[in-house]
Amino acid sequence: MKKWIALYSHTGSEISVLWQFLKRRPDIVISNKCPEDTDIDPDIKFVTTFVSNKPTIEEYHSFLQQDAIITMHGWMRIIPPEICEQYNILNLHPGLFTKYPDLKGKDPQRRAFNRDPKPETVGCVMHRAIEEVDSGEVIMERELQNNFETFEELDRELRISALDMWIELLQDKWLGGDI
Repeated sequence: MKKWIALYSHTGSEISVLWQFLKRRPDIVISNKCPEDTDIDPDIKFVTTFVSNKPTIEEYHSFLQQDAIITMHGWMRIIPPEICEQYNILNLHPGLFTKYPDLKGKDPQRRAFNRDPKPETVGCVMHRAIEEVDSGEVIMERELQNNFETFEELDRELRISALDMWIELLQDKWLGGDI
C-alpha cells in the first residue's frame, strides 16, 4: 500500500472529509500554518506536523517520501522544481484552466463566477505539481454546467466535485495502482 502524505495551508477540512470517507488517514499531514491557529479543523489539528511558512528544499526532503503519493489541499506554496521532479505530487485546482487558462492561480472559482462573459462550464483539474503554477500533466478533470445563481452554490459544487475526484483517485488508483 502506498503511503499518503497530505499538505494543506488552510483548515485541513478537505483532508478530514477524505479520511472519514476512505476510512484511512494520511500517513503524514503537513501544514505551514501555526499550530495555534483556531480555524484548523479540530479532527486534523492533532495529527498535523507544522513546518515553516516557506519550506526550504531540506524541509521538503525531511517530510516527503519517494514511495508516497503526495496530495495538496490548498497548499498555497510553489514547490521548488527539484522537489516536484523527485516526488509524486498531485494538486487539485478548482478552476477549469484546461479550457480557461486565465483561471490558473488563486481563487479561480471567484474569478469564474465574476467573469464576463460568464463561462458555460466550470470545473476542477487534478494535475501533477511542477514549478509553474497549475500547469503540470493533467491526471483528471471534471466539468460542470455553469448555471449557478450564487457564488456559494458554485463553490459548494466545485468542493463536492473536488472531493469526488480525490476519492476516485485515492480509492481506485492509490491502492496497488500507479498514478
